[in-house]
Parts: sequence; C-alpha cells; structure tokens
Amino acid sequence: MSRTSRRHRHQFNWPNVLMRFMIAADFKTQASLAKRSGVAQSTIGRILRGEVCPQAGTASYLAQGLGIPLEALMAAIQGDGLSSEVSLALSKTVEVRFGRRCIEKALETLQREQTDTFHKLETLRQEETEALDRLENLVRGEQLERVMVAPSMEAPSSFKN
Repeated sequence: MSRTSRRHRHQFNWPNVLMRFMIAADFKTQASLAKRSGVAQSTIGRILRGEVCPQAGTASYLAQGLGIPLEALMAAIQGDGLSSEVSLALSKTVEVRFGRRCIEKALETLQREQTDTFHKLETLRQEETEALDRLENLVRGEQLERVMVAPSMEAPSSFKN
C-alpha cells in the first residue's frame, strides 16, 4: 500500500460512495465496472475494501465507467454526507445515462437484426427469381418437347380422295 493511500484512507469515504454509485448505475459486480471503466477489478476491490484511495486518473476512469461527471464523484467523495437532494440528483443522472446506454444498445441490436433480415429477404428474393427462371425453362422445354413429339398434322387417310 502506498503512503498516499494510507494517509487518505480514513479521510475520504471511497468505499461507501463507490458502492452507492455502482448500485445506482446497476453494476452488480466489480468485474462489470472494471470492464466499463478500464480499471482493474482488483483495484476496484481494494478501493471498496478501503485499502486504497484511487489516484486522479483512476477516479476519472471510474467516473466515466459509472457515467457521471468526475466533479460529481469527487463532490460525493469529499462530502461527509451529501444532502439527500444532491444524492438523489446524482443517482438520477446515473439512471438517465444508464437508461440511455440501454436504449442505444437495444437500437444497435435492432439495427443489426434489421440488416440481417434485409439480407435474408434479399437472399429469398434471389432464390425466388432463380426458381421462377428454372420453372420457366422447364415449361418452355416441355412445350418444345410437345411440339416435337406431336403427331403430324396431315389429314387421316379416310379423308383423302
């Protein structure tokens, strides 16, 4: 543990604030926040256990991962207790950003599915065209065969003089 983290361990309330923001942003695991923020899961675990306080760069990555401004995270950390109005506003910010991300992901999924459906439709249209061409060729071939096999059109001998 570095000297800085020992000295500041009790000065700031990183574990409680980080956990509160993780819950508000619907991060169920340290690994999910690690993936979103780029901060190692082990580092997040050490912060949550109160073993270390993150450096400014790490705090910035955590704020980005949580979807909140760094200033809001730092205000929450440095405040001994945020007013319920500020806390609620921060939670709402996280919820709105998280909701927007969910909608964006759903839209991306729908766009991918639409593209896949379009490609499938084009493939079906092409297969239909090929099947109609084959059918047309078969019908032409059968008609040609009938013409070639048809009995001669001469009058029967009984009608001849």
